[in-house]
Amino acid sequence: MFVDSKKIINVFQMLEDNDIEYVLLRDVDHEIPYKFSQNKDIDLLININSRDKLHNALKNNGWKKIKHPLDGHNQIIYLYALTKFEFYTKDNINLDICFELCCKSPNDGEWLPIDQIINKSVWENRKKDEESIYYSMSTEDELVHLFTRIIFDKKIIPKNYVKRIKELYQICDKDNFCEKCNVVFFKFTQRIFQWIDSGCVSDIVREYYSFCDY
Repeated sequence: MFVDSKKIINVFQMLEDNDIEYVLLRDVDHEIPYKFSQNKDIDLLININSRDKLHNALKNNGWKKIKHPLDGHNQIIYLYALTKFEFYTKDNINLDICFELCCKSPNDGEWLPIDQIINKSVWENRKKDEESIYYSMSTEDELVHLFTRIIFDKKIIPKNYVKRIKELYQICDKDNFCEKCNVVFFKFTQRIFQWIDSGCVSDIVREYYSFCDY
């Protein structure tokens, strides 16, 4: 069952009414606001400078803070002063909130921020066109984010991610995307471009973890 789209729209209106700087991290399947299923998560990146405003807005609008789903039997480990994730619920909608673009460490699954060049770019280049109800990342920043999700967090290649990557790649600034990939994936960046150009058919995750030419 889908959530009433007005409730989804109100989430983003609340953020903007309270001058909270944010971007929607992912809407890979274009579900927001009309095809958003109950009890799914809206993944938000909030500027750390808006954190107090966020807390006040959520409290004043009846959102309940609960334990983050990732924080199960083993406590989440945050590295490099990464701000802890937060999770809120109301009206069969969940808000999964982080304050920096981050990813899992390939070591023991600790969470750490990705390069500050990209975290800074998110706020400098976020966008919202006339037809959108929310702010999103730039095309190039979203592409880098999706690859960090695939390679570091999920370690699988979801079909919907592949479709979204192809959509974004067609319209991205290739040079800008390459520069940002380089600060995360270093010499493996070239393989990422080859993978997209070849149709995204090989196992890019396996290739990354067997790659030695750094």
